[in-house]
Amino acid sequence: MNKEVGICLALDNMSAENALRLTREVGRRCYAVKIHSLYHAEGGSIVGKLRNAGAPRVWVDVKLHDTPETVAESMTRLNHHGVHIVTVHAAGMLGMMQAAVNHLVLSSGPRTAVWAVTMLTSISQNDVERDCGTLKTIRDIVLGRALMARDAGLGGIVCSPQEIHMLAKHPDLKGMALAVTGIRPPDMDVGGHKRVGTLRQTIEDGATHVVIGREITEAEDPVEAFDALVATIN
Repeated sequence: MNKEVGICLALDNMSAENALRLTREVGRRCYAVKIHSLYHAEGGSIVGKLRNAGAPRVWVDVKLHDTPETVAESMTRLNHHGVHIVTVHAAGMLGMMQAAVNHLVLSSGPRTAVWAVTMLTSISQNDVERDCGTLKTIRDIVLGRALMARDAGLGGIVCSPQEIHMLAKHPDLKGMALAVTGIRPPDMDVGGHKRVGTLRQTIEDGATHVVIGREITEAEDPVEAFDALVATIN
């Protein structure tokens, strides 16, 4: 594909031992390792352990969504552990996202990136219509939230493969990280995801970062699977 894209390795549903082992094997070759349940299970100490194992960046995918004050408190705790990337729900609106940016600054280093999840990949158009009626489409909502994240000063956006082309070509979003989840090979079970796409199409549509999990973590030989993935991108 001849395009530089950051691989974010999702260490979901793994024990700390297995996550650290995989990070030691391939972590240095990733843009970041992404954790969610592992952070809740192990606490903030897992961030330093992953960094020591070779992760260049640790993305804590907590998807904060609360009042600005509560989000600010959470950001202060995350900052203490040296997190590199944190996600918030863009549905929390402008003030909440601004609070996230204003309260997450590493004490020794650059500002930590705050990325906005525009809409979970488990949500379908039918879900949106039940909540909002037929006045808005997923694309309408995702674009509106992405632009609001930009206005709040966030550094990146998380979306599904089905919206990345729209966001990547929008001039007002130029320079923001565009991270895509819900990437699945045609023959893989999509699980709870409803808005998915292939790696090739996602990159061609303009993603700057891709989140890959099960293809690596559930492979018989994770290192071989990672090498095959890198070969596909390059």
